[in-house]
Amino acid sequence: MTTVAEWMTRYPITVASDTKLATAYGMMREEGIRHLPILDRRTGKLLAVVSRTQLRHYQFETLLNYVESGLGSLVEQTTTFEGVELPPLVEISAETTMREAAHLLVKHNLTALPIVQEGELIGILTESDVYRLYARLREQ
Repeated sequence: MTTVAEWMTRYPITVASDTKLATAYGMMREEGIRHLPILDRRTGKLLAVVSRTQLRHYQFETLLNYVESGLGSLVEQTTTFEGVELPPLVEISAETTMREAAHLLVKHNLTALPIVQEGELIGILTESDVYRLYARLREQ
């Protein structure tokens, strides 16, 4: 069986929970990534994986919540991940099969899964990785 270890991105770029949403979005665009693991600023523990789409939603929602107060753009610039509700965390190990990982992505309506070993983030598997495996299998 093909495992996640063969397809995951090892040691992905991460940000701390006190990172501003606007900063994280800029980083994702600059680095060309679509998923960003969020680590607790105090403990370093993985809290969530946020997609670029989710991040845009957070920014828009934050702006709407504060637009009536006249502070919308200021709040959007200063809101951190600690000020928003993060998506639920579904972790897998490097030994998880790609079939199991694909099932979890669909079951939980996710676009990425963090790979954790002994409590530490060691990689990330995205739906694109699953598509790459599928394409390779179709070629054989």
